[in-house]
Amino acid sequence: MEGQKVQGSCSQLDAAERDPDRDSEPIDPENEGGTRSFKAQDLEEWIVRLRFTQDGERREGNGFYVNMPHPTHHVILTAGHNINDVKLDDLEICSESPTSPSFKASALYVSAAYVANKQEVDDYGVILVKKDPTRPYRGFGFALKRGHDDLTHNGLVVYGLTESANSYKLTASYGTCVDCMPDQLEYALSTGKGFSGSPVIMPYKDNETAVAIHNYGHNSNDAPRGTRINEKVIVEICSWLSIGFFNKAIQASITNNIPLDQRLYLVFIPDSDHAVVRLGYDKEHVTRFDILPAYAPSSNSDFPNDFRHVFRLKRPLEERPLEERWVLWNADRHMVSLTSNLRTFCAATLLEHKAPKPGPTQKKADSKFYYIHLEMTNHHGESTELRELRLSAADLTARDLSMKTFETPEVSFARHKRGKYLFGKIPSKPGAPSKPASEREELHFNLFRLFSG
Repeated sequence: MEGQKVQGSCSQLDAAERDPDRDSEPIDPENEGGTRSFKAQDLEEWIVRLRFTQDGERREGNGFYVNMPHPTHHVILTAGHNINDVKLDDLEICSESPTSPSFKASALYVSAAYVANKQEVDDYGVILVKKDPTRPYRGFGFALKRGHDDLTHNGLVVYGLTESANSYKLTASYGTCVDCMPDQLEYALSTGKGFSGSPVIMPYKDNETAVAIHNYGHNSNDAPRGTRINEKVIVEICSWLSIGFFNKAIQASITNNIPLDQRLYLVFIPDSDHAVVRLGYDKEHVTRFDILPAYAPSSNSDFPNDFRHVFRLKRPLEERPLEERWVLWNADRHMVSLTSNLRTFCAATLLEHKAPKPGPTQKKADSKFYYIHLEMTNHHGESTELRELRLSAADLTARDLSMKTFETPEVSFARHKRGKYLFGKIPSKPGAPSKPASEREELHFNLFRLFSG
Protein backbone atom coordinates (compact mmCIF):
# COMPACT_ATOMS: atom_id res chain seq x y z
CA MET A 1 0.00 0.00 0.00
CA GLU A 2 1.40 3.37 -0.94
CA GLY A 3 1.56 6.00 1.77
CA GLN A 4 0.44 9.56 1.22
CA LYS A 5 3.19 11.99 2.08
CA VAL A 6 2.39 14.89 4.39
CA GLN A 7 4.52 17.97 3.97
CA GLY A 8 5.61 19.53 7.26
CA SER A 9 5.18 23.26 7.54
CA CYS A 10 8.26 25.37 8.24
CA SER A 11 8.22 28.43 10.39
CA GLN A 12 10.77 31.10 11.23
CA LEU A 13 10.57 34.22 13.37
CA ASP A 14 11.82 37.58 12.17
CA ALA A 15 14.95 38.80 13.92
CA ALA A 16 12.88 41.28 15.91
CA GLU A 17 10.65 38.48 17.19
CA ARG A 18 13.38 36.14 18.37
CA ASP A 19 14.03 35.63 22.04
CA PRO A 20 17.08 37.83 22.75
CA ASP A 21 17.74 36.21 26.12
CA ARG A 22 19.38 32.92 25.22
CA ASP A 23 20.23 32.41 28.89
CA SER A 24 16.50 31.96 29.48
CA GLU A 25 16.56 28.62 27.69
CA PRO A 26 16.91 25.62 30.00
CA ILE A 27 20.19 23.72 29.99
CA ASP A 28 19.83 20.30 28.45
CA PRO A 29 20.87 17.38 30.66
CA GLU A 30 24.46 16.37 30.06
CA ASN A 31 23.89 12.63 30.25
CA GLU A 32 22.30 11.94 26.86
CA GLY A 33 24.51 9.03 25.88
CA GLY A 34 25.33 5.89 27.78
CA THR A 35 23.44 2.67 27.33
CA ARG A 36 21.51 0.43 29.66
CA SER A 37 22.46 -3.22 29.87
CA PHE A 38 20.56 -5.34 27.38
CA LYS A 39 20.48 -8.97 26.38
CA ALA A 40 21.06 -10.48 22.96
CA GLN A 41 17.57 -11.92 23.38
CA ASP A 42 16.15 -8.38 23.25
CA LEU A 43 17.85 -7.74 19.91
CA GLU A 44 16.73 -11.09 18.53
CA GLU A 45 13.13 -10.21 19.41
CA TRP A 46 13.33 -6.69 17.97
CA ILE A 47 15.00 -7.56 14.63
CA VAL A 48 13.13 -9.65 12.07
CA ARG A 49 13.96 -11.37 8.82
CA LEU A 50 11.62 -10.58 5.93
CA ARG A 51 10.92 -13.04 3.13
CA PHE A 52 8.90 -11.79 0.18
CA THR A 53 8.12 -12.21 -3.49
CA GLN A 54 9.18 -9.27 -5.65
CA ASP A 55 9.35 -9.13 -9.45
CA GLY A 56 8.66 -12.86 -9.49
CA GLU A 57 11.64 -13.70 -7.26
CA ARG A 58 11.87 -14.76 -3.61
CA ARG A 59 14.01 -12.27 -1.71
CA GLU A 60 15.00 -11.48 1.86
CA GLY A 61 15.77 -8.43 3.96
CA ASN A 62 15.64 -7.12 7.51
CA GLY A 63 13.23 -5.05 9.54
CA PHE A 64 13.09 -3.94 13.16
CA TYR A 65 10.50 -3.11 15.77
CA VAL A 66 10.47 0.46 17.04
CA ASN A 67 8.55 1.36 20.20
CA MET A 68 5.95 3.65 18.60
CA PRO A 69 2.85 4.79 20.54
CA HIS A 70 0.22 2.89 18.53
CA PRO A 71 -2.82 1.54 20.42
CA THR A 72 -3.37 -1.73 18.53
CA HIS A 73 -0.29 -2.63 16.46
CA HIS A 74 3.46 -3.01 16.75
CA VAL A 75 5.48 -1.01 14.21
CA ILE A 76 8.31 -2.50 12.12
CA LEU A 77 10.54 -0.17 10.10
CA THR A 78 12.36 -1.41 7.01
CA ALA A 79 13.83 -0.25 3.72
CA GLY A 80 11.13 0.79 1.28
CA HIS A 81 12.63 -1.32 -1.51
CA ASN A 82 12.06 -4.43 0.63
CA ILE A 83 8.28 -4.10 0.50
CA ASN A 84 7.60 -1.89 -2.53
CA ASP A 85 5.18 -3.70 -4.88
CA VAL A 86 4.99 -6.61 -2.42
CA LYS A 87 1.54 -8.05 -1.76
CA LEU A 88 0.54 -8.44 1.87
CA ASP A 89 0.05 -12.21 1.50
CA ASP A 90 3.51 -12.58 -0.08
CA LEU A 91 5.37 -11.19 2.94
CA GLU A 92 6.59 -13.53 5.68
CA ILE A 93 8.05 -12.19 8.93
CA CYS A 94 10.49 -14.50 10.74
CA SER A 95 12.42 -13.99 13.95
CA GLU A 96 13.93 -17.25 15.21
CA SER A 97 15.07 -19.49 12.35
CA PRO A 98 14.19 -20.18 8.71
CA THR A 99 12.30 -23.31 9.80
CA SER A 100 10.24 -21.60 12.52
CA PRO A 101 6.66 -20.55 11.70
CA SER A 102 6.47 -17.09 10.17
CA PHE A 103 3.74 -14.58 10.89
CA LYS A 104 1.82 -12.12 8.75
CA ALA A 105 1.58 -8.34 8.63
CA SER A 106 -1.65 -6.38 8.99
CA ALA A 107 -0.62 -3.53 6.67
CA LEU A 108 2.30 -2.23 4.59
CA TYR A 109 3.26 1.36 3.80
CA VAL A 110 6.04 2.70 1.56
CA SER A 111 7.14 6.33 1.33
CA ALA A 112 5.15 8.09 -1.38
CA ALA A 113 8.32 9.92 -2.47
CA TYR A 114 10.17 6.62 -2.90
CA VAL A 115 7.33 5.09 -4.92
CA ALA A 116 7.38 8.13 -7.22
CA ASN A 117 11.12 8.79 -7.59
CA LYS A 118 13.07 5.81 -6.15
CA GLN A 119 15.51 8.13 -4.36
CA GLU A 120 17.54 6.41 -1.64
CA VAL A 121 16.92 9.14 0.97
CA ASP A 122 13.20 8.25 0.76
CA ASP A 123 13.77 4.49 0.91
CA TYR A 124 11.77 3.55 3.99
CA GLY A 125 8.54 1.80 4.86
CA VAL A 126 6.41 0.50 7.72
CA ILE A 127 4.96 -2.91 8.50
CA LEU A 128 2.16 -3.19 11.06
CA VAL A 129 1.80 -6.34 13.19
CA LYS A 130 -1.13 -6.96 15.54
CA LYS A 131 -0.15 -6.49 19.20
CA ASP A 132 -0.06 -9.26 21.73
CA PRO A 133 -2.16 -7.77 24.60
CA THR A 134 0.22 -9.31 27.14
CA ARG A 135 3.20 -7.47 25.56
CA PRO A 136 1.99 -4.01 24.54
CA TYR A 137 5.49 -2.53 24.02
CA ARG A 138 8.17 -3.86 21.71
CA GLY A 139 11.25 -2.53 19.99
CA PHE A 140 14.13 -0.07 19.94
CA GLY A 141 13.69 3.43 21.24
CA PHE A 142 13.64 6.45 18.93
CA ALA A 143 14.42 10.14 19.44
CA LEU A 144 13.39 12.83 16.97
CA LYS A 145 16.13 15.05 18.40
CA ARG A 146 18.75 12.58 17.15
CA GLY A 147 17.22 12.92 13.68
CA HIS A 148 18.29 16.57 13.67
CA ASP A 149 21.57 16.47 15.63
CA ASP A 150 24.95 16.46 13.89
CA LEU A 151 26.06 12.84 14.42
CA THR A 152 29.38 13.09 12.56
CA HIS A 153 32.11 11.09 14.36
CA ASN A 154 29.57 9.43 16.65
CA GLY A 155 29.80 5.68 17.11
CA LEU A 156 27.10 3.60 15.41
CA VAL A 157 26.20 -0.07 15.19
CA VAL A 158 24.13 -1.84 12.54
CA TYR A 159 22.42 -5.03 13.69
CA GLY A 160 21.18 -7.61 11.21
CA LEU A 161 19.91 -11.17 10.98
CA THR A 162 21.62 -13.44 8.48
CA GLU A 163 20.86 -17.06 7.65
CA SER A 164 23.40 -19.60 8.89
CA ALA A 165 22.98 -23.41 9.04
CA ASN A 166 19.18 -23.45 9.32
CA SER A 167 19.18 -20.65 11.86
CA TYR A 168 19.36 -16.89 11.94
CA LYS A 169 22.56 -15.36 13.25
CA LEU A 170 22.51 -11.94 14.88
CA THR A 171 25.36 -9.86 13.45
CA ALA A 172 26.62 -6.54 14.82
CA SER A 173 28.80 -4.20 12.75
CA TYR A 174 30.43 -1.32 14.64
CA GLY A 175 31.71 1.89 13.09
CA THR A 176 31.48 5.67 12.95
CA CYS A 177 29.27 8.19 11.21
CA VAL A 178 31.41 9.87 8.52
CA ASP A 179 28.81 12.15 6.93
CA CYS A 180 25.64 13.46 8.54
CA MET A 181 23.22 14.87 5.97
CA PRO A 182 19.72 16.24 6.68
CA ASP A 183 17.95 13.05 5.56
CA GLN A 184 20.73 10.47 5.43
CA LEU A 185 23.68 9.09 7.39
CA GLU A 186 26.84 7.67 5.85
CA TYR A 187 28.98 5.45 8.05
CA ALA A 188 32.25 3.54 8.01
CA LEU A 189 31.39 -0.07 8.89
CA SER A 190 30.84 -3.39 7.15
CA THR A 191 27.44 -4.60 5.97
CA GLY A 192 26.40 -7.58 3.92
CA LYS A 193 23.79 -8.72 1.44
CA GLY A 194 20.34 -8.84 2.98
CA PHE A 195 21.13 -6.16 5.58
CA SER A 196 18.74 -3.67 3.96
CA GLY A 197 16.15 -2.60 6.51
CA SER A 198 18.44 -3.15 9.51
CA PRO A 199 18.48 -0.64 12.38
CA VAL A 200 21.29 1.89 12.74
CA ILE A 201 21.69 2.26 16.49
CA MET A 202 23.35 4.59 18.98
CA PRO A 203 22.79 5.16 22.72
CA TYR A 204 20.49 7.94 23.92
CA LYS A 205 19.27 8.38 27.49
CA ASP A 206 20.59 4.91 28.37
CA ASN A 207 18.51 3.26 25.63
CA GLU A 208 19.39 1.47 22.42
CA THR A 209 17.96 4.08 20.04
CA ALA A 210 17.31 3.70 16.31
CA VAL A 211 18.58 6.75 14.40
CA ALA A 212 18.40 5.47 10.80
CA ILE A 213 17.15 2.67 8.54
CA HIS A 214 20.03 1.01 6.70
CA ASN A 215 19.26 0.70 3.00
CA TYR A 216 22.34 1.06 0.74
CA GLY A 217 26.01 0.29 0.44
CA HIS A 218 27.09 -3.34 0.29
CA ASN A 219 27.18 -3.64 -3.53
CA SER A 220 29.20 -0.50 -4.23
CA ASN A 221 32.46 1.17 -3.36
CA ASP A 222 30.57 3.89 -1.51
CA ALA A 223 30.21 3.90 2.25
CA PRO A 224 26.99 2.31 3.59
CA ARG A 225 24.07 4.68 4.07
CA GLY A 226 20.76 4.84 5.87
CA THR A 227 17.70 7.09 5.94
CA ARG A 228 17.52 9.18 9.12
CA ILE A 229 14.51 8.86 11.42
CA ASN A 230 13.82 12.59 11.35
CA GLU A 231 10.91 15.01 11.14
CA LYS A 232 10.04 14.12 7.54
CA VAL A 233 9.92 10.39 8.30
CA ILE A 234 8.00 10.78 11.58
CA VAL A 235 5.38 13.03 9.94
CA GLU A 236 4.75 10.50 7.17
CA ILE A 237 4.56 7.63 9.66
CA CYS A 238 2.02 9.66 11.68
CA SER A 239 -0.11 10.10 8.56
CA TRP A 240 -0.09 6.34 7.91
CA LEU A 241 -0.80 5.28 11.48
CA SER A 242 -3.12 8.13 12.51
CA ILE A 243 -0.98 9.03 15.50
CA GLY A 244 0.12 12.49 16.63
CA PHE A 245 -2.08 15.58 16.38
CA PHE A 246 -2.19 18.15 13.60
CA ASN A 247 -3.39 21.76 13.44
CA LYS A 248 -4.45 21.90 17.10
CA ALA A 249 -4.87 24.74 19.58
CA ILE A 250 -3.91 24.21 23.24
CA GLN A 251 -7.10 24.95 25.15
CA ALA A 252 -7.51 24.88 28.93
CA SER A 253 -10.84 23.15 29.38
CA ILE A 254 -12.47 20.22 31.17
CA THR A 255 -15.95 20.43 29.69
CA ASN A 256 -17.46 21.22 26.31
CA ASN A 257 -20.28 23.24 27.90
CA ILE A 258 -18.25 26.41 28.46
CA PRO A 259 -18.72 29.20 25.87
CA LEU A 260 -15.68 29.80 23.69
CA ASP A 261 -15.19 33.30 25.11
CA GLN A 262 -14.61 31.78 28.57
CA ARG A 263 -11.83 29.36 27.58
CA LEU A 264 -8.08 29.93 27.85
CA TYR A 265 -5.51 29.26 25.11
CA LEU A 266 -1.72 29.14 24.99
CA VAL A 267 -0.71 31.48 22.14
CA PHE A 268 2.27 33.26 20.60
CA ILE A 269 1.78 36.91 19.65
CA PRO A 270 4.08 39.27 17.65
CA ASP A 271 4.98 41.62 20.52
CA SER A 272 6.04 38.96 23.04
CA ASP A 273 9.13 36.76 23.07
CA HIS A 274 7.25 34.11 25.02
CA ALA A 275 3.88 32.40 24.88
CA VAL A 276 1.01 34.11 26.69
CA VAL A 277 -2.50 33.17 27.79
CA ARG A 278 -5.42 34.31 25.66
CA LEU A 279 -8.98 34.48 26.97
CA GLY A 280 -11.53 33.60 24.31
CA TYR A 281 -11.36 31.87 20.96
CA ASP A 282 -10.50 33.86 17.86
CA LYS A 283 -9.58 32.00 14.69
CA GLU A 284 -7.11 34.70 13.63
CA HIS A 285 -5.28 34.93 16.96
CA VAL A 286 -5.26 31.42 18.42
CA THR A 287 -1.95 29.66 17.74
CA ARG A 288 -2.04 26.17 16.24
CA PHE A 289 0.47 23.36 16.51
CA ASP A 290 1.36 19.99 15.06
CA ILE A 291 2.14 17.60 17.92
CA LEU A 292 4.49 14.79 16.91
CA PRO A 293 5.82 11.69 18.68
CA ALA A 294 9.37 12.65 19.60
CA TYR A 295 10.79 10.08 21.98
CA ALA A 296 10.25 6.57 23.26
CA PRO A 297 12.59 4.37 25.29
CA SER A 298 13.37 0.83 24.21
CA SER A 299 10.78 -1.67 25.37
CA ASN A 300 13.19 -3.28 27.86
CA SER A 301 13.41 -0.06 29.88
CA ASP A 302 11.82 0.36 33.29
CA PHE A 303 9.14 2.64 31.81
CA PRO A 304 8.57 1.50 28.20
CA ASN A 305 5.48 3.73 27.85
CA ASP A 306 7.40 6.95 28.58
CA PHE A 307 6.34 8.48 25.26
CA ARG A 308 7.00 12.17 24.67
CA HIS A 309 5.84 14.67 22.06
CA VAL A 310 7.10 17.90 20.53
CA PHE A 311 4.92 20.85 19.55
CA ARG A 312 5.69 22.34 16.14
CA LEU A 313 4.39 25.81 15.31
CA LYS A 314 1.80 25.69 12.52
CA ARG A 315 1.77 28.55 10.03
CA PRO A 316 -0.37 29.25 6.95
CA LEU A 317 1.44 28.20 3.79
CA GLU A 318 1.39 31.72 2.36
CA GLU A 319 3.61 33.03 5.17
CA ARG A 320 7.36 32.82 4.75
CA PRO A 321 9.10 29.94 6.59
CA LEU A 322 10.04 30.49 10.22
CA GLU A 323 13.20 28.88 11.57
CA GLU A 324 12.11 29.07 15.21
CA ARG A 325 9.14 26.73 15.21
CA TRP A 326 9.70 24.20 18.01
CA VAL A 327 8.10 24.91 21.38
CA LEU A 328 10.61 24.99 24.26
CA TRP A 329 9.18 24.42 27.75
CA ASN A 330 11.25 26.27 30.36
CA ALA A 331 9.72 25.05 33.62
CA ASP A 332 12.49 26.63 35.73
CA ARG A 333 11.68 30.15 34.52
CA HIS A 334 7.94 29.61 33.97
CA MET A 335 8.24 30.44 30.29
CA VAL A 336 7.29 28.86 26.98
CA SER A 337 9.23 30.06 23.94
CA LEU A 338 10.29 29.01 20.43
CA THR A 339 13.61 27.59 19.30
CA SER A 340 15.13 26.66 15.96
CA ASN A 341 16.81 23.51 17.30
CA LEU A 342 15.15 20.48 18.82
CA ARG A 343 16.31 20.27 22.42
CA THR A 344 15.66 17.92 25.29
CA PHE A 345 13.13 20.30 26.86
CA CYS A 346 11.14 20.53 23.64
CA ALA A 347 9.81 17.05 24.45
CA ALA A 348 6.84 16.97 26.84
CA THR A 349 4.64 14.17 28.13
CA LEU A 350 0.93 14.16 27.32
CA LEU A 351 -0.74 12.32 30.17
CA GLU A 352 -4.41 11.70 29.50
CA HIS A 353 -6.73 12.44 32.40
CA LYS A 354 -8.59 9.25 33.35
CA ALA A 355 -6.89 7.42 30.49
CA PRO A 356 -8.80 4.42 29.11
CA LYS A 357 -7.36 0.91 29.22
CA PRO A 358 -4.99 -0.05 26.36
CA GLY A 359 -6.85 -0.85 23.17
CA PRO A 360 -8.67 0.95 20.37
CA THR A 361 -9.31 4.66 20.84
CA GLN A 362 -12.71 5.15 22.46
CA LYS A 363 -12.93 8.95 22.40
CA LYS A 364 -12.60 11.54 19.70
CA ALA A 365 -9.31 13.42 19.99
CA ASP A 366 -11.06 16.74 20.76
CA SER A 367 -12.86 15.13 23.73
CA LYS A 368 -9.71 14.00 25.52
CA PHE A 369 -7.99 16.05 28.21
CA TYR A 370 -4.28 15.98 28.99
CA TYR A 371 -1.75 17.15 31.51
CA ILE A 372 1.33 18.57 29.76
CA HIS A 373 4.30 17.85 31.97
CA LEU A 374 8.11 17.92 31.90
CA GLU A 375 10.58 15.59 33.56
CA MET A 376 13.07 17.65 35.53
CA THR A 377 16.57 16.24 35.96
CA ASN A 378 19.77 17.11 37.79
CA HIS A 379 23.19 17.57 36.16
CA HIS A 380 23.71 13.80 36.25
CA GLY A 381 20.59 13.24 34.15
CA GLU A 382 18.70 11.74 37.10
CA SER A 383 14.98 12.45 37.33
CA THR A 384 14.00 14.74 40.20
CA GLU A 385 10.32 15.64 39.68
CA LEU A 386 7.56 16.22 37.13
CA ARG A 387 6.30 19.74 36.52
CA GLU A 388 3.05 20.51 34.74
CA LEU A 389 1.98 23.44 32.59
CA ARG A 390 -0.57 25.78 34.16
CA LEU A 391 -2.49 28.73 32.71
CA SER A 392 -4.33 31.51 34.50
CA ALA A 393 -6.16 34.73 33.63
CA ALA A 394 -6.30 36.23 37.14
CA ASP A 395 -4.80 39.57 36.06
CA LEU A 396 -7.28 40.27 33.27
CA THR A 397 -9.97 42.77 34.30
CA ALA A 398 -13.33 43.67 32.85
CA ARG A 399 -11.75 46.96 31.73
CA ASP A 400 -9.07 45.01 29.84
CA LEU A 401 -11.77 43.10 28.00
CA SER A 402 -13.67 46.28 27.17
CA MET A 403 -10.41 47.62 25.67
CA LYS A 404 -10.07 44.42 23.58
CA THR A 405 -7.08 43.19 25.60
CA PHE A 406 -7.41 39.43 25.87
CA GLU A 407 -3.80 38.32 26.53
CA THR A 408 -1.98 37.94 29.83
CA PRO A 409 1.51 36.52 30.58
CA GLU A 410 0.22 34.13 33.28
CA VAL A 411 2.00 30.96 32.13
CA SER A 412 3.55 28.89 34.90
CA PHE A 413 4.72 25.41 35.91
CA ALA A 414 4.16 23.56 39.18
CA ARG A 415 4.86 20.13 40.57
CA HIS A 416 2.62 17.55 38.94
CA LYS A 417 0.44 15.36 41.14
CA ARG A 418 -1.22 12.58 39.19
CA GLY A 419 -5.00 12.72 39.30
CA LYS A 420 -5.18 16.27 40.66
CA TYR A 421 -6.88 18.58 38.22
CA LEU A 422 -7.49 22.30 38.52
CA PHE A 423 -10.42 24.01 36.84
CA GLY A 424 -10.13 27.49 38.24
CA LYS A 425 -11.85 30.85 38.16
CA ILE A 426 -11.56 33.72 35.70
CA PRO A 427 -12.22 36.91 37.72
CA SER A 428 -13.18 38.96 34.66
CA LYS A 429 -15.78 36.28 33.78
CA PRO A 430 -17.63 35.80 37.08
CA GLY A 431 -20.30 33.68 35.44
CA ALA A 432 -17.84 31.08 34.15
CA PRO A 433 -18.10 27.62 35.73
CA SER A 434 -15.40 26.87 38.28
CA LYS A 435 -14.25 24.02 40.47
CA PRO A 436 -13.57 24.48 44.21
CA ALA A 437 -9.85 24.44 44.92
CA SER A 438 -7.40 25.61 47.53
CA GLU A 439 -7.05 29.39 47.66
CA ARG A 440 -3.52 29.28 46.32
CA GLU A 441 -4.54 27.35 43.21
CA GLU A 442 -8.13 28.43 42.65
CA LEU A 443 -7.23 30.58 39.63
CA HIS A 444 -5.17 27.96 37.75
CA PHE A 445 -6.01 25.51 34.97
CA ASN A 446 -3.86 22.40 34.42
CA LEU A 447 -5.86 20.23 32.00
CA PHE A 448 -5.75 20.85 28.28
CA ARG A 449 -7.70 19.86 25.23
CA LEU A 450 -6.03 19.67 21.81
CA PHE A 451 -8.73 21.67 20.08
CA SER A 452 -9.50 21.61 16.35
CA GLY A 453 -11.81 24.64 16.41
